[in-house]
Amino acid sequence: MVTVTYNGVELPYCTIHSFEQEPVLTPDGADYLYTRYLLHVSCVYNPGTTGDDLLPSESYEEVKTRLEAPRGALKVSVGSEADLLTSPAKGSSVDANNGPRPLGVTITRLDGDRTWLVSFRVETWLYQCHSNAKYAPALISNRWEQRHRIDERHFTEIVTSGQAIFSSAGLEPDLVVDQFRDAILPLIPRGFKRISTDIVVASNRNVLQYTTVDREQPIDIGETDPELGGPGIKQVEARYTSTTQTGEGVSTPMILAAVEVQVWGGRNSSIARLTHACYQIAGTKLPLHAIGPAAFLRQASVTQSMTDKFVAMHLVMQLAPKAQARISLLDDEALRIEDIFGDQGGINPQPPKDMGTRGTWDGLAVAQALKTACEPVAAPPGYEAAGTTVMSRYDPSGPEPAVTVRVADVLPPQPVKIREQYSVYTDYQIDSDWYDDPQVAAAPSTMPGVPTAYYNLGSPVQERVVRWTAERVGAKPAIPLPEPDPESNYVLLSKVISPAHRQLTADGQAEVYRVTGVYRYGLKIPKERVPSLDLGLLPWMASGYDAITPSDYDNTII
Repeated sequence: MVTVTYNGVELPYCTIHSFEQEPVLTPDGADYLYTRYLLHVSCVYNPGTTGDDLLPSESYEEVKTRLEAPRGALKVSVGSEADLLTSPAKGSSVDANNGPRPLGVTITRLDGDRTWLVSFRVETWLYQCHSNAKYAPALISNRWEQRHRIDERHFTEIVTSGQAIFSSAGLEPDLVVDQFRDAILPLIPRGFKRISTDIVVASNRNVLQYTTVDREQPIDIGETDPELGGPGIKQVEARYTSTTQTGEGVSTPMILAAVEVQVWGGRNSSIARLTHACYQIAGTKLPLHAIGPAAFLRQASVTQSMTDKFVAMHLVMQLAPKAQARISLLDDEALRIEDIFGDQGGINPQPPKDMGTRGTWDGLAVAQALKTACEPVAAPPGYEAAGTTVMSRYDPSGPEPAVTVRVADVLPPQPVKIREQYSVYTDYQIDSDWYDDPQVAAAPSTMPGVPTAYYNLGSPVQERVVRWTAERVGAKPAIPLPEPDPESNYVLLSKVISPAHRQLTADGQAEVYRVTGVYRYGLKIPKERVPSLDLGLLPWMASGYDAITPSDYDNTII
């Protein structure tokens, strides 16, 4: 007897119309997510059988409400011991995709006033792991792609877009997947600045979509946290100007050195620390520590924004003159810009077509690596995120969160174990075409209205063309032997054997060999004239037009 229990409602005496299982993959078809189970049953609902004191007409609405509610506990039992399906897995309140999810409850027949036949359809998703898996990961897929944009200065902008999918069964009920953001987003490459981050949490709560934009910077200013005492600088612009001039009535020139610094900070940055950072940056070009008669400030200004985290500083120092500090006037011909930057009279040569295609940052655009069903999600080498494995609260010492399938009265009592089989034939086909040539030639007349004459040039000729295909996994297939028996009625006229390029099976473990061929034979005596004697047949033939099955073929023939 098959019994279905869902959300506390037990429906006995069920007939299983269909029990479908299909793997669900990521949108790009690269990663296994979970297996979708679709169950359709018809069950008897009777107060005396189900233990309900109410008539079906009085309790149907309550039962229907329970059967239509999502995320209820589902169990399908076959007999007294075997469970065909159990969902969610032990220790979880939902399955891997926020289910189970009912698809419909319908009364298909009424037998009196106490017995109804109820049709029930439900789907559920379970993350299935092989027996060697040590844990059930919460993060089951994190697939992403990258785009490199190279600007006219050969700076690189990296745009990374991805989607992280979690197993709802491995997450706490009140857990938000955005808590794992730091374990999913890629690290910022050295010399780059993260311009923007776009995060979307899907309405089903177990999908996190993200897009990051990292832009290469001329100078790496680093990243400091203002909450830990750092200035939290996000952007810096600094200019240094050195001017040599003479004053009125003074023949000795003087040198004016000016530094202009602009600093932008983050939300938590301190204006005081940003101001101090401006002073430190200016001190790398100006001798602020040696102010005296030979070097003194001519001008100093500080601008602090009152509505933003922005500070600007402008300092001008007069420095002691240096020998030969004067700059003579340049000749007009020396100011021709095309002679300074150009070539061949100001015309630049055509740059190569691949110039700057990788920018000044010689990095590679990468995508997420492929993985097997139970492997933890990881990034390619050299591009790891802060953390790549999100563990769930699943206890590895408990049972595996997988479904056990048994079918009563159909399969033997021992569970059926499926394993990869190699060196098996996946295709073996032999077909024949018969061609009869009556040896009749046409002799058309040269006179109009005179019919064409036909002449029999000899005895009829009969040919047989055999086309075959042999495909085998893990080993080269044995092919039909073309040479007939010397006493045979057949004569081999030609043969063509075409081995195909070897392919790999879906698991990447074994090669698939496929060979096709065409053998052409002539018959010494046409078939309709062959006497009832064994004149020798083709190696794989039994009689006449009959074709053999692969099991009849001798695999030792190469």
